[in-house]
Amino acid sequence: MRKPNVLLNHLSSLRCPKCQGKLNLSDTSNISNRILQNTLYCDNGHCWQIKDGIVSLNHPKFIRRKETDVRGKILRGVLKEKDSLNLSLEDIMKPVRECIPHHSGIRILEMSAGGFTSYLLLQDMLDNLEGTPELHAMDSSAERLNHTMHKIYEQDIPVTGVHGNETHAPYPAEWFDLVFQIGQLSTFRSKETIMKEMLRLVAPSGSAVILDWGMSPKIRDKGSSERLLKDLQPLANRPPLESLPNDVDSAEIEYIARDLMFSIRMQK
Repeated sequence: MRKPNVLLNHLSSLRCPKCQGKLNLSDTSNISNRILQNTLYCDNGHCWQIKDGIVSLNHPKFIRRKETDVRGKILRGVLKEKDSLNLSLEDIMKPVRECIPHHSGIRILEMSAGGFTSYLLLQDMLDNLEGTPELHAMDSSAERLNHTMHKIYEQDIPVTGVHGNETHAPYPAEWFDLVFQIGQLSTFRSKETIMKEMLRLVAPSGSAVILDWGMSPKIRDKGSSERLLKDLQPLANRPPLESLPNDVDSAEIEYIARDLMFSIRMQK
């Protein structure tokens, strides 16, 4: 079984979460493009570990809300009903696909990546892009991230996994062409903080895309929605328009996945 690795050519994208300094490898002997174990350090002497192919940059240490643990249950519950709902995972990924640039040298970050193997669903499109895209997956849950990264590497998709704080991401500003998050916005105490951080990370020509559970008004009031709302309470969520960051230049809201999810595309 293939194991996750930190990609050597991705290290220039990472920053020390304590001081935002560039990170260097401590042990450069016998180095290859795929790093399983090593230590990173910045010029201020802060050290961070690469262990089992995942780099730990979780600072300040981020403790998720207890409710976050039900995210997987929500997804499984909806997918259990996917035949009757005529729902597919491709439906969910459509807004993300539409925002992937087609030029070479693109960088993509999935925030809160643990528990949903988005890059597997995007693999066909990523394989046909010009050049090799730089792909990152970050989550504050090391356990969920580790599980997801092993699934990704079973298909040999070159993704760097980062255990990090979604409200204090260890990356420079305006670095990514696309930053996206799926099905987790409602689990954070401060939605505005997460949305603001995603917007900070995306380049002016890029997009920050948030997908989360929430029925559209079109089906919310139908009798058939009552059972789903009872069993899957997050479907009662609504787009948090009040939490849009002040520096958003444009925001597009649409309902997707058979009107069971909403998509927010932000640009600056």
